[in-house]
Amino acid sequence: MKVAEQLGGSDARVVAVNFDTPERVARYASAFGRDVLFLCDPARTVYARLGLGRTSRARVWLHPGVWLAYARLLAAGSRLRAPAGDVLQLGGDAILDSAMRPIWIYRSRGPEDRPSVDEIRRNLRQPPRVPRLP
Repeated sequence: MKVAEQLGGSDARVVAVNFDTPERVARYASAFGRDVLFLCDPARTVYARLGLGRTSRARVWLHPGVWLAYARLLAAGSRLRAPAGDVLQLGGDAILDSAMRPIWIYRSRGPEDRPSVDEIRRNLRQPPRVPRLP
């Protein structure tokens, strides 16, 4: 199922921002085809504008939620791979309006912390306003 279909048939465009090299992002992006637009942000300008911070090594490697997420991936048949890039950079999900202003932001607290597709769908239909960014 395409990402846009998972979002309930909205006309939203899914954009993934990554701070990795274009070559590494291209390998990852190939799994999504043209359904998702991938952008490289090595200076992490978008991350800073969305208030996506960093976490600690303990949060990445010792938090029970991370281990549970890995266990679920293994149970589903995924293979673990060595981490690449900056594992301390936190990610997030955002909905932007047509002027590219954020109207909803989910700031992850750890590598396993992501909103559900249902939560993103709810906020696409009726997004709350977020405070203006600097």
